[in-house]
Amino acid sequence: MNRFGRIAQQYWTTYLPSRLAQIPPAERMTFFEQLGREVQQEIEDRAPALEGTPPPDEGYLETVGRLRMATAQAQEAVLAEMVYLPKEPGTEDLELDTDLPPEAMRP
Repeated sequence: MNRFGRIAQQYWTTYLPSRLAQIPPAERMTFFEQLGREVQQEIEDRAPALEGTPPPDEGYLETVGRLRMATAQAQEAVLAEMVYLPKEPGTEDLELDTDLPPEAMRP
């Protein structure tokens, strides 16, 4: 599972338990692996449009910074749309558990 799948797994386990419960336990790992791949692909698809046109005198470090910023902007937008869905009532005050063990995927 890529990092976006892990991010989604952690977020959904903490803030979207009802939605997570709708996914059969045996299919959860596959679901988050696929979601992670879709998020990654969407970021890769969107980033080029956010890169902008390089100025004629842009140096290497400026180029790297511009490209990284485009990727960060794409990542922020895609995660907001595909992973960080509105929190379920009663979960708003919970802290995100970033150290979930694999057994957390089971009911």
